[in-house]
Amino acid sequence: MAKKLEKLMRDFLWNDNKGKKKVHLVKWPTLYRRKKFGGLRIKNLKKMNSALLAKTKNKSVAETYVEDTASWNLSVPRRLNVDARGELADLQRSLTSVTINKEMEDVIQWSIGPKGQFSVKSTYDSLKKMPEHGGQVQIFSYIWKQKFPPKVKFFLCTIAHNSLSTRDMLLRRGMDVSKRCLFYDKDETVNHLFLHCKFASKIWDHFKEKLKLHFTMPDDFFPFLFSWNIVIPSNKQFQIWCMVSVDIVWSIWLERNSRVFTEKMNYEITVQQKIKHLLFTWCSVFQNLENPTFQDFMTSWPRIYFDYL
Repeated sequence: MAKKLEKLMRDFLWNDNKGKKKVHLVKWPTLYRRKKFGGLRIKNLKKMNSALLAKTKNKSVAETYVEDTASWNLSVPRRLNVDARGELADLQRSLTSVTINKEMEDVIQWSIGPKGQFSVKSTYDSLKKMPEHGGQVQIFSYIWKQKFPPKVKFFLCTIAHNSLSTRDMLLRRGMDVSKRCLFYDKDETVNHLFLHCKFASKIWDHFKEKLKLHFTMPDDFFPFLFSWNIVIPSNKQFQIWCMVSVDIVWSIWLERNSRVFTEKMNYEITVQQKIKHLLFTWCSVFQNLENPTFQDFMTSWPRIYFDYL
């Protein structure tokens, strides 16, 4: 049952709303991790079920230990699979070394829970034991702390997992596709598509000029994303500043997909206008922010949000 439910969950996450199968971009067990370690904190249903069952079987020693025979009444189900039988054998071996002190009061203690009390959460965390590597904590923490729309955060996470469906990734998965970029005659990779492609470079140059920003584009995507950030006293302005770079990346991706799936092409200037329109929409999440008209925003957005420019 758990496997069937998890299949439904995977299909819901990766497939489209018409049930059409798509590439599963990230391994499912990876998504069990916490967000700052690159997961979505999705529950492992099999282990969550075990944790919930443990709650119903929380007994004291007096209820399970048979003093006359010096044995343990574990209330084992009649039918056990191979894994369960192995776990039962391990438990029985462990119990042989347990000594009973009749002078002490019989109370329930849960060594892995807070204050010695049983909890489903502590049991699940103990059963899960998912290794969580800290190498990319900075990247994922940055993504989830920003005010980007959820689908854009998920998009950035797939880049961090090196799983975005660029043509080089599709080729690595054995798909028969051209390796050429949709904009210019170069191999399509994340770094080329978003940073070094001539189409992308023209868009970046436009916005760097508007923001009076001067820097050399790094070779890799996430060093670029962090180098884009500058010190701004206002936290709200800083978050909008971060939105600009991600908005550009997201809009380049949308334009790329438009050329792949609809064969519709937009020039750089049209994409630039779409980026500004999207930024106007994203900034609506901020309260007590200057609320310009759309026309004013399109012509004067750097002055409106970054008044020192």
